[in-house]
Amino acid sequence: MIATPRTFLFGTAFASLLALTACGDTNAPAETSPTTADADGAGGAAAADCSASGGATVNVDIGDFAFEPATVKVAACDEVTWTNTHTQPHTSTGTGDQQWSTDNVQPGDTAAGVLFETPGTYTYICALHPFMKGTVEVS
Repeated sequence: MIATPRTFLFGTAFASLLALTACGDTNAPAETSPTTADADGAGGAAAADCSASGGATVNVDIGDFAFEPATVKVAACDEVTWTNTHTQPHTSTGTGDQQWSTDNVQPGDTAAGVLFETPGTYTYICALHPFMKGTVEVS
């Protein structure tokens, strides 16, 4: 079968549409229950027992395509939340072996917290805008 220009254009349009649908639903609600993060490169540090005494809640703002503060320092058993003060949805998604995701945080919403039990350095991005990067340092 010989491909005609019309067949080629249809195939290209279909492939482009398929690629765009893989970007995800930016209207999905934010996660509602806390997630626990696992540290990558924590140097064998043991997780703290957070059931006996809860830690503090520290908030990171998601502003004009940036996390503020870009680096947040917390203690083991602290929880970090992200509040979207921007006009577009964003996420906080752990990178590498550090698995957590707030899912999409809509403008004006605050994502459920992520509990950090193990000392270490945790890096994250916005999955919708991967150039947005942040760090959580847990002592």
